[in-house]
Amino acid sequence: MVKENPASRLYNLLELADKNSPDTTFRVAWAKVFKVEPADTPALLHRYSNMLDLYVLTKNYILETPRLSNDRNLAFINKIGDSINHISLNGNISNFKNNLNSEALTALYYLSDNISLIHNLEDSIVTDDQISELIKEVDTLISHITVSDLTTDIKQILVKNLHIIRESLHCYFILGIEGVQTALEQSLGSLIMHNQDIRPEVEDENVKGVFKFMSRLNEIISIANGVKDLIAPITQFLLLSKSS
Repeated sequence: MVKENPASRLYNLLELADKNSPDTTFRVAWAKVFKVEPADTPALLHRYSNMLDLYVLTKNYILETPRLSNDRNLAFINKIGDSINHISLNGNISNFKNNLNSEALTALYYLSDNISLIHNLEDSIVTDDQISELIKEVDTLISHITVSDLTTDIKQILVKNLHIIRESLHCYFILGIEGVQTALEQSLGSLIMHNQDIRPEVEDENVKGVFKFMSRLNEIISIANGVKDLIAPITQFLLLSKSS
């Protein structure tokens, strides 16, 4: 199983945020980093929470690695924690800038390298081009399903689950491959739960397109994490259910 380095993703996010001046508003600075609208509070806070999770994972790697768990490194990681633990939706990022000095950010960069080497972690498993291609494919599927002759109920089921996967792809730079895997498993579970609705339309080209896309996505995850093929058994289940 190939795992991704949370410290690398955390560093990339903090480096982007650090380019802002102290008087930049919290919303504007972090919305730019997380690629959401400044006024979209739920999305902003959700992705900020995901970043805090990266911090916890990074700190745990440091604490659990004897070569890295020393007073100097812990002081740096705690400094980083102080910089992001204060949320001021209506304020600016002065607290962040005051705590996150260049020394702490540089330390995180080298800690990330060491974590990758010691624990054999990858910075990123899927390339930006692959993510962009997958998102375009999801958008095309949603567009075709929306104007198809499928029933409204089936359209809603398929589109809802494609949106879940789409969001995980947009958040790949924060959540990594595990976030995509979770979204795929959630979507597959939903399809199984609604199998009685989907089975009459399992031969529809749009439905086939959804399974084909999920199969491709599962293949990418399988290469990275050694996950078994989940799509083929589900497709077979729906086909068998239809013929019974």
